[in-house]
Amino acid sequence: MSLARASFPPAVSVAGDRAPEGASPSPGDFSGLSALLAGRKCDPMAYRRIYRDRWPEFLRSHFASADHVQVFSSVDNRTARNWWEGTTGPQGWASDYARLHFPEQLGRAV
Repeated sequence: MSLARASFPPAVSVAGDRAPEGASPSPGDFSGLSALLAGRKCDPMAYRRIYRDRWPEFLRSHFASADHVQVFSSVDNRTARNWWEGTTGPQGWASDYARLHFPEQLGRAV
């Protein structure tokens, strides 16, 4: 049995932090950070520092308590409390799950 190979578009060389003319925009657009990072290359650690503050801010404005976050996210109490207090942040699945239920709010908050 022969499997057909998927064809991918050719790689595009990117100079600096701007895509060449005609290239499609990156699906990883961090529009909320564009002003903060204007004129600089994307800094993942800067985003991490900002996100650490924005996630608990979002939780506190949309949930009554860490217990409410625990039930919504199906995580243990310690995890929910750590998110609530800003000690840790969610993994991608939890962030995406929240984004599915609060698309407009998370687009602005996180």
